[in-house]
Amino acid sequence: MQGGADAIERNPEYARGKQDIMSTAYGDEDHRSIEIVKGVLWSVGGSLAVNGDNTSWIGRGLSGKQRMGCFFLRDTNSSGVLIDTGPAILRSAVIDQVKQLVGRNGRLSVFLSRSEFESVGNLAALSQNFSIEGIYTGGVLSSRLDGFGNIGFSQGNEALQIKRVATETTVAVSQCRKLTFFTPSLRMLSAYWSYDQQTKALFPSDAFGYTIDSDDINERDAWKNLSARYWWLPGSKTSAIQQSLSAIFEKVEIEHICPAHGCIISGRNKVLRHYELVQQMLRDASNR
Repeated sequence: MQGGADAIERNPEYARGKQDIMSTAYGDEDHRSIEIVKGVLWSVGGSLAVNGDNTSWIGRGLSGKQRMGCFFLRDTNSSGVLIDTGPAILRSAVIDQVKQLVGRNGRLSVFLSRSEFESVGNLAALSQNFSIEGIYTGGVLSSRLDGFGNIGFSQGNEALQIKRVATETTVAVSQCRKLTFFTPSLRMLSAYWSYDQQTKALFPSDAFGYTIDSDDINERDAWKNLSARYWWLPGSKTSAIQQSLSAIFEKVEIEHICPAHGCIISGRNKVLRHYELVQQMLRDASNR
């Protein structure tokens, strides 16, 4: 990827670094699950105040309320799959909402899209409340460069290993559900995407997480947030990233984009609008 060093020089705040600090939630009314696909797919978590001064993926001068947490795919009334586990600040909300969906002793499989706290922060707490039947992430078994390495995980006397899934493969992560995994170019090094055929939902980790209060965001503000997260984008040549993104959207039918933070984008027209918005920002990146 070209242009990263130049981008730092033009944007010194990235070289200094920002703190991943989020303020307290707006109120309990935002701490509820959101049903995305009836009886099958929910957003679990809540909404938090964010701004460009203390949230690393928000552009300078922007602020608002952003949905965060994880996603739950139901298999049965007592089992399902979690995509990530949500940040620790939303731990109580995540645990309570998952209990409502699978019961107190429910069974969960977990896919971790990144080795960052937003993804893994509530894994231990979930294991204390539910039976964890499997933990998955992307990449190859020999990889030690993305933060997971060969991490083991204990639940009582049982040791669980994080299972690595090769890109462009479809794997049964539970008795009732298969996910397809992708390693796109639009990502930080440790990020992996997943896709559920039944709900036609794409889970792109922190990509597509540039929205704040509404998915009706303009290109200027979307770029501020996108380039705050992917600080190496300004000045970069992005043709390979564009091709990687289009390959995913051409391979699978997407009705819902479910990022780790930001608005849930539902409906074919909205999905296409945001896909085209990201492609436009990528095309313009070299001139930013």
